Amino acid sequence: MHSLARFPSSLSSSFRSLTIAMSLVAMVGAPAFAQKEEPTPPGAEGEDAEAPPTRTTPRPRDSSGAKSVTDSRYTDARASTKATPLDWNHAVGAYVRYLFVTELMLRPYLEASTALNGFAVGLQYHKRYDKFDVVTTLDFSWLSLNDGNWLAKGNDPALDTKYVQFDKLSFISADVAIIGHHAFNNWLEIRGGAGLGLGIVLGDVLTTNNSNTVCNKDNAADTSKCYPVSPTVGPVYLNQPDTEQKLKATEDSSRTDTAQNPHRKPGSKPPVMAVLNIMLGLNFRLHKHVSAQVELGFRDAMYAGAGLQYHF
Repeated sequence: MHSLARFPSSLSSSFRSLTIAMSLVAMVGAPAFAQKEEPTPPGAEGEDAEAPPTRTTPRPRDSSGAKSVTDSRYTDARASTKATPLDWNHAVGAYVRYLFVTELMLRPYLEASTALNGFAVGLQYHKRYDKFDVVTTLDFSWLSLNDGNWLAKGNDPALDTKYVQFDKLSFISADVAIIGHHAFNNWLEIRGGAGLGLGIVLGDVLTTNNSNTVCNKDNAADTSKCYPVSPTVGPVYLNQPDTEQKLKATEDSSRTDTAQNPHRKPGSKPPVMAVLNIMLGLNFRLHKHVSAQVELGFRDAMYAGAGLQYHF
């Protein structure tokens, strides 16, 4: 009986002990759990940190309502590799050109002449500025003209018509030009300008006065009817197998070449010649560092050409 009487009291003590123990555990354990924080997302340092933009994040707008182009988070990395008209300061280039001067072009100055056909190659250095380039050119031109009769405008055809021969005529020259440019977009640009220079004439030009006994205003351009007649050699019929031999026989540096007594004169070309360069062209950007150009112009002869440039 005494044992049964004490049972409730023992259970009550044990229960109180268990309650105290659980209270202590709760008091010790609660702060530990309360101090544990959720992991912070990368790039965020607090409640005010802004998450990095994604493809679906709208680009912010400035005060005018335009999309921001200064926020570095929204800058397209590919834009740095895109070519723009002013992204280079220097360029080197090379070109090839077809040269031509027709008889019709010479008609205001010459009653009789022959046409020029030739070609040129050149190297260029470009210094880039905002509105123009300074272009330095080194050019080598082959000047191909047919032998024939030439007569200046207003001269007497009986006295002044000359048979002109061109012997390996060529021209080495340099010029400096100011070439303006305007870009329509990042790959197409129009260019135009002019420059001046100087060159050395290579090869030779030989002239022989045709005879006043056969030449007149109606046949001055016809080599079969207007030709030299030498008192010592006789008629020099042009474009014949013996023409060169007979003309060579008339050469005499001490004598004056006249219609009555023709003497062929070598060295009738100027040793140097000024360069006037005028051009208009289109430039096509093929790559950040490479462009191609097509052009028309005048460089002591009309020309049409194309070239490549390397930008840096």
